[in-house]
Amino acid sequence: MNKPLNKLHRFLVDLSDSNSDYNKLITGTENGIEYAQTLGRTYNKFAQWLAMPQVPDLFLGK
Repeated sequence: MNKPLNKLHRFLVDLSDSNSDYNKLITGTENGIEYAQTLGRTYNKFAQWLAMPQVPDLFLGK
């Protein structure tokens, strides 16, 4: 039981370390999602005038 808990502890410590690959992956993914949502909002502004389908608000976040 001790070995799995140690692995979980190391994983959680790596997540909080700003130089770890896990933290960089999560941060990059968050930035990518924000970029895609911003792009979707901008697209929706033009799509309504060009009779194109819009991205649902559910996918655009806040």
